Amino acid sequence: MPYTLDTAPWLILLAAGQGTRLAAAAGCPKQFLTVDSVPLFWLSVRTCSRVARLGGVVFVFPKDTFESSRDLVRELDRLEPCGLNMAFAVGGARRQDSVASGLAVVPQSARFVLVHDAARPFFSPGLVNALLDRLEAGAQAVIPGLAVTDTIKVVNKAGLVCATPDRSTLRAVQTPQGFSRRALAEAHRTLNTPENTVTDDASLMEEAGHEVLVIDGEAGNIKITNPEDLQLLKKKAETGAEDGSSCTKQAAPDQTVPGQAVSGQAGENGSPAAPDNPDTTGCLVPCTGFGYDVHRYGGDRPLVLAGVPIPCDFQVRAHSDGDVLLHALMDALLGLFGQGDIGMLFPDNDPRYDGADSAQLLAEVLQRMRQARVRLTHADVTVVAQKPRLSPHKKAMQESLCRLLGLGPEHVNVKATTEEGLGFTGDLSGIKAYATVCGLKSETI
Repeated sequence: MPYTLDTAPWLILLAAGQGTRLAAAAGCPKQFLTVDSVPLFWLSVRTCSRVARLGGVVFVFPKDTFESSRDLVRELDRLEPCGLNMAFAVGGARRQDSVASGLAVVPQSARFVLVHDAARPFFSPGLVNALLDRLEAGAQAVIPGLAVTDTIKVVNKAGLVCATPDRSTLRAVQTPQGFSRRALAEAHRTLNTPENTVTDDASLMEEAGHEVLVIDGEAGNIKITNPEDLQLLKKKAETGAEDGSSCTKQAAPDQTVPGQAVSGQAGENGSPAAPDNPDTTGCLVPCTGFGYDVHRYGGDRPLVLAGVPIPCDFQVRAHSDGDVLLHALMDALLGLFGQGDIGMLFPDNDPRYDGADSAQLLAEVLQRMRQARVRLTHADVTVVAQKPRLSPHKKAMQESLCRLLGLGPEHVNVKATTEEGLGFTGDLSGIKAYATVCGLKSETI
């Protein structure tokens, strides 16, 4: 579903907890632990930056460190731009109060809102997209959960067993959790009272009479809670450091880190992580893709390249938004895993794609790429236009592509050139783009 900047979903990142169990061992609240040279909460931001559909993040910080935490976020975003809008809110005494504070600053035009605990840094972009897919399909509340494999006992204050629930009906619930913004705001307005304390927002939605849909969670999406979890962080860092070999064996569930690989020590840089490695037992085979696209000038679509608006007098003719660079890139990606071209996937005679945001179409292509067990490793793109002059916009285009693809700047190259007045670009009839991508495809052995 295409979004405008006004209606795009937002994520509320809860980083206001005291975390007393872990803080005593670590010397600071868990969300501020340094991992891969950044605070733990920033790992969630890195993952969010790889979800094209998200419009922004609300950071909820403790009152006593609010200003310093806000300044820290701004500095982190200066050093490692995440490409997301940002807002800030002061946390409350209870988790639900912190959520209410965050909801108050989410744009009222946003259709959906996600609520996420900063202590769960290992969720994947795929999980966020799965939540948004269900919300777009009409659900009011969607949460991830895992089937319970242990036998659960209900006990009384004396420690005696009162009941043994059927574990086939039980789910261990995770975050992020997704909601209709209006429905969640109304639930907080009517049910978030001093007498009613809940442990997650899905509980408030249940009390408000809404159906809550549970989708599959992720085994690696664990919550950092106890001092022992510091060792788990270290283990996950070691697992991430081993990634990238030509042949990989599937990790055990407690070693799998969906999304950003982390290090317990300061890393050499803060580049966004590459897209998730497909779960596989086998070899990673190199593959390449090439894409080309062209658009005429003289239309009614403002010029946009890599999702970046280009101020100029030229407009393009197009069925979608006419982002020639992203169109060439999508064709290259589809070639990477052998699934045709964008004309087959997004036909220009289909009214669903009239004016469609190409960043949203790219997100669908990337999802198909992951399903095909392919990991993108490098992208090289060239835009050809006599006018407008594009060199001043290359950095912004590169940063946008890094965010959309989940690659560091060393793996995304953007070039702009002219044809010295020759051809249809030379006579200002249009603009074209080329893209070449490299990746690794999982092959079972």
